[in-house]
Amino acid sequence: MIIGIARLEFAIPGARSLKEKRRFLNAFKSSVARAFNVSVAEVDAHDVWQQSVVAVVHVGVTKPVVESLLARIVAWAEDFSGMQLLTSETELIQ
Repeated sequence: MIIGIARLEFAIPGARSLKEKRRFLNAFKSSVARAFNVSVAEVDAHDVWQQSVVAVVHVGVTKPVVESLLARIVAWAEDFSGMQLLTSETELIQ
Protein backbone atom coordinates (compact mmCIF):
# COMPACT_ATOMS: atom_id res chain seq x y z
CA MET A 1 0.00 0.00 0.00
CA ILE A 2 1.29 3.45 -0.97
CA ILE A 3 -0.13 6.69 0.43
CA GLY A 4 0.46 9.71 -1.79
CA ILE A 5 0.08 13.25 -0.46
CA ALA A 6 0.20 16.44 -2.53
CA ARG A 7 0.40 19.74 -0.66
CA LEU A 8 -0.77 22.60 -2.87
CA GLU A 9 -0.43 26.26 -1.93
CA PHE A 10 -2.72 28.63 -3.82
CA ALA A 11 -3.20 32.36 -4.23
CA ILE A 12 -6.84 33.30 -4.73
CA PRO A 13 -6.67 36.85 -6.10
CA GLY A 14 -10.42 37.14 -6.72
CA ALA A 15 -11.41 36.43 -3.11
CA ARG A 16 -12.48 39.55 -1.22
CA SER A 17 -13.79 37.71 1.85
CA LEU A 18 -13.63 34.31 3.52
CA LYS A 19 -17.00 33.52 1.95
CA GLU A 20 -15.61 34.10 -1.56
CA LYS A 21 -12.51 32.07 -0.67
CA ARG A 22 -14.73 29.15 0.39
CA ARG A 23 -16.60 29.39 -2.92
CA PHE A 24 -13.35 28.97 -4.89
CA LEU A 25 -12.12 26.23 -2.55
CA ASN A 26 -15.36 24.25 -2.63
CA ALA A 27 -15.32 24.33 -6.42
CA PHE A 28 -11.73 23.11 -6.47
CA LYS A 29 -12.20 20.42 -3.83
CA SER A 30 -15.33 18.93 -5.39
CA SER A 31 -13.85 19.04 -8.92
CA VAL A 32 -10.56 17.37 -8.01
CA ALA A 33 -12.25 14.76 -5.80
CA ARG A 34 -14.70 13.88 -8.55
CA ALA A 35 -12.14 13.87 -11.37
CA PHE A 36 -9.44 11.85 -9.60
CA ASN A 37 -11.24 9.93 -6.82
CA VAL A 38 -9.07 11.42 -4.05
CA SER A 39 -9.58 13.02 -0.64
CA VAL A 40 -9.10 16.79 -0.41
CA ALA A 41 -8.95 19.17 2.56
CA GLU A 42 -7.77 22.68 3.36
CA VAL A 43 -4.91 22.24 5.85
CA ASP A 44 -3.51 25.75 6.44
CA ALA A 45 -4.15 29.49 5.93
CA HIS A 46 -7.75 29.09 7.07
CA ASP A 47 -8.23 32.76 7.99
CA VAL A 48 -6.38 34.32 5.04
CA TRP A 49 -8.76 35.55 2.33
CA GLN A 50 -6.50 35.26 -0.69
CA GLN A 51 -4.43 32.20 0.17
CA SER A 52 -5.06 28.53 0.83
CA VAL A 53 -3.09 25.37 1.44
CA VAL A 54 -4.79 22.17 0.33
CA ALA A 55 -3.79 18.53 0.84
CA VAL A 56 -4.80 15.89 -1.69
CA VAL A 57 -4.44 12.25 -0.63
CA HIS A 58 -4.63 9.04 -2.65
CA VAL A 59 -4.04 5.46 -1.55
CA GLY A 60 -2.85 3.02 -4.18
CA VAL A 61 -1.09 -0.27 -4.68
CA THR A 62 2.01 0.71 -6.66
CA LYS A 63 4.36 3.67 -6.40
CA PRO A 64 4.36 4.56 -10.15
CA VAL A 65 0.55 4.72 -10.27
CA VAL A 66 0.32 6.99 -7.22
CA GLU A 67 3.18 9.24 -8.44
CA SER A 68 1.55 9.55 -11.85
CA LEU A 69 -1.82 10.46 -10.37
CA LEU A 70 -0.31 13.13 -8.09
CA ALA A 71 1.61 14.61 -11.04
CA ARG A 72 -1.62 14.81 -13.06
CA ILE A 73 -3.39 16.50 -10.13
CA VAL A 74 -0.62 19.10 -9.79
CA ALA A 75 -0.75 19.81 -13.54
CA TRP A 76 -4.55 20.07 -13.37
CA ALA A 77 -4.34 22.45 -10.36
CA GLU A 78 -2.02 24.77 -12.32
CA ASP A 79 -4.85 25.44 -14.76
CA PHE A 80 -7.73 25.73 -12.29
CA SER A 81 -9.73 28.89 -12.94
CA GLY A 82 -9.62 31.62 -10.30
CA MET A 83 -6.77 30.10 -8.30
CA GLN A 84 -3.03 30.39 -8.89
CA LEU A 85 -0.84 27.47 -7.80
CA LEU A 86 2.17 28.93 -5.97
CA THR A 87 3.93 25.78 -4.74
CA SER A 88 3.39 22.05 -4.71
CA GLU A 89 5.04 19.25 -2.77
CA THR A 90 4.40 15.54 -3.02
CA GLU A 91 5.22 12.79 -0.56
CA LEU A 92 4.85 9.02 -0.70
CA ILE A 93 4.49 6.86 2.39
CA GLN A 94 4.85 3.07 2.29
